[in-house]
Amino acid sequence: MWFTVALTKDAVSYGQYGTPYIDRDNPNTETYFFEEDVARKLDQDDFLNEMWTKFGAVFDWGDCDYFPADLCSPLIAWLEDRLQKDHPEEVRDFYEKLLDFARKAVHADSGIDFYF
Repeated sequence: MWFTVALTKDAVSYGQYGTPYIDRDNPNTETYFFEEDVARKLDQDDFLNEMWTKFGAVFDWGDCDYFPADLCSPLIAWLEDRLQKDHPEEVRDFYEKLLDFARKAVHADSGIDFYF
């Protein structure tokens, strides 16, 4: 499981139906990998439910989704708020990395791909 940020707009590609995705072979990307135990802890923290309700995310475990820069902006505020609470170290690391990537996506006007 991972998520990837496009550091430049040229790292964002478009599929057959105009669906955006990040070309991980492009050198202008960063990827964060995490294990199933982190996913279980994220489940306990209600991560997916909140991603669905607050951001309209369409992914579940085993799925993917793309968040453009305009969706990363509210994600930043949500993550900053979330990081004010206590979390297990692995979950905190996940949230901190996602926050870093969301900021990079907004700065580059690109996006983040989620592969869960």
